[in-house]
Parts: sequence; C-alpha cells; structure tokens
Amino acid sequence: MVNTCCIIGCTSRSNKENALAFLRIPKVDAGGRHRDLLEKRRRAWLKKINRKNITDKTVKTWTRVCSKHFHSGKPADLTDDAIAF
Repeated sequence: MVNTCCIIGCTSRSNKENALAFLRIPKVDAGGRHRDLLEKRRRAWLKKINRKNITDKTVKTWTRVCSKHFHSGKPADLTDDAIAF
C-alpha cells in the first residue's frame, strides 16, 4: 500500500527509494492515563493540517503526515510541550 501525505501541497509518497516516515494522527484512548495530553496533541495536529475534510470525526486510519513536516523528522514525545511540525 502506498502512503501519501495529507498536507495540502505536499506530494510525498512512500516508496523504496525514500526514507520518509508516514505518521498517523494521534489517537485518543478512552481511558488512557495521558488522555488530556493526547487530546491536546490531536487538536494541534488537526489545526496544523488545516483541511476542512479532515476533522476529529472524519480522520481515517490511513490519514498520514510525512516526516518532512516535523522539525526533527519525527513528532515530539507525548509529554513534550513543543507540538510543532
């Protein structure tokens, strides 16, 4: 299966030649101990993605963001306040 980035204007696709990671939008567990942090992280991702057709209720499991959009090439740790890509 080929992954594509959901960021508008990004044409990244997964293939054997590139070393990009394609990351899923954080999922909020119903009773997880970090629920508040996960909800905050998810809202931040959706705000940065900024697409009308991708909302909290319409995110699919195949919706991905490529590693090009993260400062370090990967998302921050859950407990890190810097939520930027």
